[in-house]
Amino acid sequence: MSNPLQDATKLTTTVAIEHDRVVGWVATSASRDKDNGAGWGEIQAIYLEPSVRRQGIGSRLTREALTALATAGYTHASLWVLSENTAARLFYERMGLAAEQASQKTFKLGEAELSEIRYAIALTG
Repeated sequence: MSNPLQDATKLTTTVAIEHDRVVGWVATSASRDKDNGAGWGEIQAIYLEPSVRRQGIGSRLTREALTALATAGYTHASLWVLSENTAARLFYERMGLAAEQASQKTFKLGEAELSEIRYAIALTG
């Protein structure tokens, strides 16, 4: 039987609700990266409706995600962000995550070639 902490297909989703409607969410799992060990969790996705940005909801969702990963037994967390997304990169840096420059990679989406970089944080210590 597989360890659920090591199954990147099993997502945990936390939602932000305001006035009886979902305004944001964050999804976490075990890390999908082969170079990360068993102690690594991942924020796979985070979304906020544009109307609620810059109100602290993204920060709360990110803190909740990191806390949930630590509670699940992970010692580190990572996420991927488009290299050109300066606003998101600054947000993650303010949240304590650090860019892993050597992790930068490119991929194609339709005709566009995009670059992304991994950010990481220690959850213990």
